[in-house]
Amino acid sequence: MRNTNRAKDSWLDIGRVDDRADRELLGAAAGAASFLRFGSIWIIVFVVALLGVGGSAFGQYGSFTVTPMKVEAQVTPGREIVTVMNIQSLDPNATHTIDLTLVELTQAQSGEWMIVDPNLVGDPNAPEYKFDLKRLSSCRSWVRLSENSVTLEPSQFAPVQVNIRAPRREKGFHTAGILATVRPRPDMRGLPVSVRFLVPIVVEIETHPMAPKIEATDVALRFVPASGAGPATTLVTMGVQNNGGTLSELKPLTRISVFSKDHWHLITTTEFANTRIIPGAILKLQADTRKALPSGKYKVHGEIYVDGRRIKPVESVFDFEGDPAITNVRADAPLDLKPLDLTVECAPGSLRSETITVYNASDEAVNIQAATGLQPWLQQVVRDDLNIKGVDLDCTSWIKVSPEAFTLRGGGGRQNVQIVAKLPAGAPHPCYFSLLALWATYPDGQRAGFKTANIFVNNANVTTEPAAQGLEVRLQELGESSYLVTTKFRNLKEIYLKPQSAKAGLIPTTGLGAGTVPRVSTYLSGDPSPLLPFETRMFSGELDLSNVPAGRYWLSGRMEYAQGQVALSQSLIDISVQGNRRIVQTVGTRIELGEAIQVNW
Repeated sequence: MRNTNRAKDSWLDIGRVDDRADRELLGAAAGAASFLRFGSIWIIVFVVALLGVGGSAFGQYGSFTVTPMKVEAQVTPGREIVTVMNIQSLDPNATHTIDLTLVELTQAQSGEWMIVDPNLVGDPNAPEYKFDLKRLSSCRSWVRLSENSVTLEPSQFAPVQVNIRAPRREKGFHTAGILATVRPRPDMRGLPVSVRFLVPIVVEIETHPMAPKIEATDVALRFVPASGAGPATTLVTMGVQNNGGTLSELKPLTRISVFSKDHWHLITTTEFANTRIIPGAILKLQADTRKALPSGKYKVHGEIYVDGRRIKPVESVFDFEGDPAITNVRADAPLDLKPLDLTVECAPGSLRSETITVYNASDEAVNIQAATGLQPWLQQVVRDDLNIKGVDLDCTSWIKVSPEAFTLRGGGGRQNVQIVAKLPAGAPHPCYFSLLALWATYPDGQRAGFKTANIFVNNANVTTEPAAQGLEVRLQELGESSYLVTTKFRNLKEIYLKPQSAKAGLIPTTGLGAGTVPRVSTYLSGDPSPLLPFETRMFSGELDLSNVPAGRYWLSGRMEYAQGQVALSQSLIDISVQGNRRIVQTVGTRIELGEAIQVNW
């Protein structure tokens, strides 16, 4: 069963969409936060969190864009790489000067970027108060900018060269930031306003693979009383620390049980929004269970997958002071959908319909309320290079759900739900998207969970071939001669694609099978659901190198996304033998290698 309570689906909550907790969750999921301070007024726009996709800094006092909005680089120690950051004025009338400053960067507990000023760690009014500077994994001193400020005439753009040279003997991931600040113009009236734009820098040192040192530290519950923004609910939190040098993807979830009648009873499973954690970060993640829990004895079991591999769980048993208006709690109803995602083939100007069936596997009847909206990922997408925004692909207003509300009897009750789509004449894109959410409640009003399904409306008059790109492939040391291989791919088109399979392997550069036949390979696991437009996906698995001879190899990752169509990502590594161990060192990054070699799997 999939699509349990997920923070990233909070916008679909028909009863609770704007309380203080949801605003925090939505901010973390969208990867954007704005901060205002009055006095010496300034505005900071953090357009990109760890997974942000686009944005600009706007205002009546000067507007501009910065591209790229995040600098990610793979660097070999001792070598210098150069990239270019373009700053574009969007003001057609005035000239603006933009100052560029290198800053220290870490993650706030919510997972968003946080600028760290080492001079303010002793200031109780500063966000970095009591921050442990030893936890910074900084590359600030490695970065040089060709310009410290640029002056832009109306609608002008200026390139700024970013040089990064990593010292020898460094390894792992390191971060810094470029803060672009518009100087207040002397001719402005009223209070001066400074617009600041943050560009994160994430540098990966390509040397020996590092072992991940990430742990889940604690789990807890927090009751949120009802307010004008929504009903009472319960938040679940999980602490996560990165004590190593890897930048890793986290997939956390919790299982919440209540002790009643001498037994533990599972109440709900809550997934957190997926996030990434940088070296040295200490996170306090939170998610909305969307259930108001009564006071009682609870057990929270927290699990976390790090780069696709489950690490040691964390569990806590405690007495919880919950909602005084509730005396008993009921478990989420086990709902199933068939199919899991729905595709509607439709010509512009015509009506087409498809059916999705909802099953209730619980013994009790539940009431179902349907809601639709654009997938959270697509709400964030901005591709200026292709002149596409995710909201351009929204078909929510073109579809009708029938029935929108119904009751499912217990013990196997089912209901067919019809999705009717009408594509407007002249619709320019090959595919359009919406997300169906089915919210369940018991007859007494208690929430019983929800399920979601993607709705894809294919335009019969516009076809586009799928395309995907391999972004990276890397190893993490697990012990002895065992390594975790992770590889990441991106959907390049405005259509969805379905991963068919993923593999990784080592291909010799010399000798028998050089450049074509893997010496050792493994299938990779990951989320098999469709990849939305421009979405990225990681796959991972374990490689046993204990029988691999010393030598130079291509490390190759492969994802098949259509019949005969694959995306590749590769790096060049050396393997040496020390006793019974295989030691790996990366000698060529993806950028340095250029075109990928073709492998006979």
